[in-house]
Amino acid sequence: MFTNLQTWKVDSDRLPRECFMPNDDVPFTDLFKQGAMIYKDNLFISIGGAALLSYVPALLVVLPACLIAFAVAGGTAMMTKGNQTAAFIAVLPVALISAVIFAAVYNVIRVGWTRITLKLNKGETATFGDFAESMPWFVNFLICCVIIGVATSLGALCLVVPGIFIAVRTAFAPYLVVERNMSAIEAIMKSNELVTGYSWQILGYLVALFVANSVAYNVPILQFVLGPAIMAYFDIVLARIYLMRTGELFEYEDA
Repeated sequence: MFTNLQTWKVDSDRLPRECFMPNDDVPFTDLFKQGAMIYKDNLFISIGGAALLSYVPALLVVLPACLIAFAVAGGTAMMTKGNQTAAFIAVLPVALISAVIFAAVYNVIRVGWTRITLKLNKGETATFGDFAESMPWFVNFLICCVIIGVATSLGALCLVVPGIFIAVRTAFAPYLVVERNMSAIEAIMKSNELVTGYSWQILGYLVALFVANSVAYNVPILQFVLGPAIMAYFDIVLARIYLMRTGELFEYEDA
């Protein structure tokens, strides 16, 4: 059951791009509790959607790329009598092309997953069909995620802290691309504004996510289930935090 925290009802399909009315009255821990309720009540689409995001790009791109790279490296090594440098150079085009294809496939699925997490938090019906409706936002979403990914990686190389700062300040950008149809740069700038005054909470969220993933991915065999399960829960919570900061949060009450 959802109860609007505002005194007015939000029509999410017609939200103005600049309509933001943050509601910070909700305790941070309550966002996690209510996120858990939503997750529990929508377990199939939650874990199923996260599993698609986790494994489909790997099966469609990473696995074939590894096989091709292995064949190319082996063939080159045989022709050059074991020259490792030549084998490495021969594999580079495979790696680069695979990285581009992986980014495209992953973010096509991630757009749909982002829409699903928003829908679940608004009490709307989410289905696997949402993954097929990614194209209107795909280009801006891909550009946005590439910019964030490169900036975060470069920041992480500079004593880690700058990378964490960038990750915190850009946390809402993908949601803004999908929900408000913003360009990549607009979304990143607006995310920076929305996070202002709430940075420590976002950092706490990221630390909790890191700890949960560190535990899950060190459990033999079960890691393949625990990984998507944890991703689903934390992504639902982050969408909930985003909706609170934009003033669209609906309080979830256990039926």
